[in-house]
Amino acid sequence: MISIPRALPVYETLGDLWLDFGDASEPSGYRRELNLDTAIASVQYTAAGMRYTREVFASAPCHCILVSLTADKPGSISFHASLTRPADAATEATSGKLIMTGQALPKKAPGEHETGVRFRAEMKATVSGGRTKTQATASA
Repeated sequence: MISIPRALPVYETLGDLWLDFGDASEPSGYRRELNLDTAIASVQYTAAGMRYTREVFASAPCHCILVSLTADKPGSISFHASLTRPADAATEATSGKLIMTGQALPKKAPGEHETGVRFRAEMKATVSGGRTKTQATASA
């Protein structure tokens, strides 16, 4: 199937969520699982004597992807999160959220007006027994 115009970016990804945990210890006891009954993809591993669990669930009706990070000891999770996209996007940090907005634009011929799909992605961190800090950083 080919779009009209041919260069319309209809099948581009929204972007990438990056979670940078810094220098982590070598994991052991690594286990990946997909539970078809609950639709939750999970990863469990042990590092530096702590057991970590990451669970991911996507809901089409709610238009969201949920990521849950837990550890068996309080204060054990620390990371930097960022939203990226190769082009056509701007990211801002406001009141505990990262927000990425833009418009996926097709290649246009001279004289054509710009069309494309507008998009918006939000990442909000909620914590239990910890704190969050949101800041904007310059992208390269």
